[in-house]
This record gives sequence, structure tokens and C-alpha cells, in this order.
Amino acid sequence: MHFLSEGLTDNILKLRSIEAFTELAKSPNAKVVVTDGQTPYLIKD
Repeated sequence: MHFLSEGLTDNILKLRSIEAFTELAKSPNAKVVVTDGQTPYLIKD
């Protein structure tokens, strides 16, 4: 997996995180997202 980690820049990880939480927001289920300003965390039951 050495090659995979070389391609994962901070910007790509941030973009994927935004994409994932955008898709999550489309869900009709309730959710809570907590963030420290940099990394969002999803809290679920």
C-alpha cells in the first residue's frame, strides 16, 4: 500500500471528507457531527 499513501495528499483527504459528509447530509436520518475545526466526527447511536 505504499503507492496508495503517496497519492493521498492532505487536500485529497479533505475533499473526500467533504464529499462523504455531503452525501451523509442527504440522508433523511438524524445525525450529529462534531468538529474541532479540522476533522469532523460523526456521532451515531
